[in-house]
Amino acid sequence: MAESHIISALKGKEEEIKKRISGLRKDIKASQEELETIRKTLRIFGETWRAGGSRLFRRGDMTKIVLDALRTNPEGLDVDQMAAIVIEREGFDPQDEETVNTIRQRCMMAMYRFIDRGKVVKERRGKERVWRLA
Repeated sequence: MAESHIISALKGKEEEIKKRISGLRKDIKASQEELETIRKTLRIFGETWRAGGSRLFRRGDMTKIVLDALRTNPEGLDVDQMAAIVIEREGFDPQDEETVNTIRQRCMMAMYRFIDRGKVVKERRGKERVWRLA
């Protein structure tokens, strides 16, 4: 029982870290909501990330997200599932049709580039196209 004070200290530290993580998640959610509000306001004034010249993703970010998603789903993903994963990871508004359609289209283009490079294969499952790592 000499280690009971160590166990107590570790459990206390665990709770402290859990609370900090929870607070950070709340901060991230608030920041994502604030960012989406700014994007919506820019659209009202006729600016979009395309028209304004800014980018949705930094170079290679979307590629990394999509390939990670395919690695964690060896059975394959369709383009809607990929887009949903990208939207969630990047904190975009899933109700914004323009953003969803743009990301969906970019996922589709990325898959065809990956096919050309031999990184993924395309399969048909019923009426859906599903991509998985080669």
